[in-house]
Amino acid sequence: MLSVDEVLRDRYRILRQLGQGGMGAVYEAHDNVFDTSVALKEIVVDLSNSNTTNAQEMVHAAFEREAKLLAKINHETFPHVKDYFSDDNRQFLVMELVDGEDMANMLKVRQSPFPVSDILEWTDQLLDGLDYLHNQTPPIIHRDLKPQNLKINSRGKIKLLDFGIAKGTDSSASNTITDQTFIAATLNYSPIEQMLRVIDPTFLAVITHKYNAQVEPILQQGADVRSDIYALGATLYNLLT
Repeated sequence: MLSVDEVLRDRYRILRQLGQGGMGAVYEAHDNVFDTSVALKEIVVDLSNSNTTNAQEMVHAAFEREAKLLAKINHETFPHVKDYFSDDNRQFLVMELVDGEDMANMLKVRQSPFPVSDILEWTDQLLDGLDYLHNQTPPIIHRDLKPQNLKINSRGKIKLLDFGIAKGTDSSASNTITDQTFIAATLNYSPIEQMLRVIDPTFLAVITHKYNAQVEPILQQGADVRSDIYALGATLYNLLT
């Protein structure tokens, strides 16, 4: 965990922690070069169970590849990636800071569903953003669409956050280390084939014991563009009910 006033790369001074997830934390930081606030996402990779001697180099290379991919994204639905760097087993993404509350907190405060008219407008914006991602070469999969990663900015536009786990689907660029370390999923929002890689084996046995051999290849194929559509559907259901 980073400390308040800690400075990274002689440039980014930590102001406060904005959130905490399974792969790391997100902070508000001050960019001393451009004198502005940014969101700094820390991604901690656990290599303690890896037997690969060059695992750290492989993780750094995979992270740099994904960061460069994300930096090319130019769509109003997504915060712009401004910078990236690595420090030992920690990877950092520097992104546009998005104001406002996330939709999970907004829903908790409301204690009632959002108006259908608002959700239809947000859905249109999200579908346009996902269409943009999925039509990149290679397609980019967000892999963690949920209310906690959605914000409405001061202009009333929806923003999809947390690109720390987004991934291009070019299979030639994958390897065992990154497949094991840059995955994430959220119960109630991620499809079962994505959940397979992160949930407790005992629980996994409970929810998959009725699946037959014909379903097995689907469960093992991992996330693709359909995973984001599934997560969007689950998110909309949550916002509507």
